[in-house]
Formats: sequence, C-alpha cells, structure tokens
Amino acid sequence: MKELDRMAGKPGMRAVNLGDTIGGRDYVFEPEFAPVLARCEELGYPLVFHNMNTDPFGKRPAGPGLDAAFTHAILGAKFIGSGTLDKYPKLEIVLPHAGGAFPYCAGRVEHFMYHMGANAGRTTPPHTFKEYLRRFHYDYLTYRPEGLRFLIDLVGADRIVVGTDSFNAKDIEYPSAVVEQFNFQAVDRDRILKGNAMRLLHL
Repeated sequence: MKELDRMAGKPGMRAVNLGDTIGGRDYVFEPEFAPVLARCEELGYPLVFHNMNTDPFGKRPAGPGLDAAFTHAILGAKFIGSGTLDKYPKLEIVLPHAGGAFPYCAGRVEHFMYHMGANAGRTTPPHTFKEYLRRFHYDYLTYRPEGLRFLIDLVGADRIVVGTDSFNAKDIEYPSAVVEQFNFQAVDRDRILKGNAMRLLHL
C-alpha cells in the first residue's frame, strides 16, 4: 500500500502488475489485501496479473504453455466466486494470455457455480456469468485465429487488448499478427490494436 500511494499519480503510472500468488498463497483474496484492491479501484488503475508458478506441471515440454492457461482460469473463477468483483464494481482486471483456459472453461465454471453450487447450498452470484466474463479484459495472444474468434464471440471485441509474447515466442513476428488474420471492421480492429488499451489506461 505504501508503494502504491508513493507512485500514485506519477508520470507513466497507469496500472499495477501483480503475480497470481505469493509463496502459494491466494493473497489477492485475503482480507489484508482488500485495502490495495480498494485503492486501485479508487485510482482507476487496472490490475494486470501474471502467473508466478512457472513449473506447475513438472519439467515437461508442454509445461511453459500450460502454466499461464490454467493459472488464469483459476484466478478468474476465484474473482467471481469469492465475490471480489461484486465488492469492487469499478475495478478493472486484465487476464493476459487471452485469459488462458478461462474463456474455454467458462461454461463448465458457470454450470458448477450457478447450478451445482446452488444445489450444494452455496450462494449463487448476483449477476449473470456473462456479465462477470465481461468484467475482465483479455489480450489477444491465442496464437490461433480460431481461438481469437471464440474469445471475441464470448466477451466482445471491446474487451480485447493488445498483447505480445514476442520477447520469448518466436512464432509471432509482430504483436498484431494474429489480428491481421481477420477481416475486421475498421472500428473493431482499431479497438483491439489501440482503442481498448487507451481507454483502459486513461490515455
């Protein structure tokens, strides 16, 4: 909190980058972290998460591509199920890596949270699952046009922001490559490549 207050309002300060866990703890959802979430909401700083557990599947070739995917799925579901999104209705959250597995698993999460959960006596979230999905922002790093199309159909082009893994991924030559594969209307293309991020960061 002290560091957040020190940096608040300084030139170039537009967002807060956080790890999904610290030492295996879900610190974001602990009561001690609530003042930080409230302060970020007050300042209008979006939270940008990145996975910290870099080897959850052991030393296997597929591990680097899957760690973020499942980390973000769990994180997104916890933001909804814990009531955090309801407590901070203006808090902006970015799930990179196109939200990982979260968008693809959304139907399953919704079923268990709204139907199975109700049968088990758990409180059903007050908003529709679609509304919660649109509370997040997602970058477009699906690496496949089919994945990006699914994400846009699910949450809308206005929730997709520019992203890049180009510092370590050799199969994307430039950040907008996956977007260029679509025949987007000019308004949607401009939103995804520039407008959405500018709005999110108050630029």
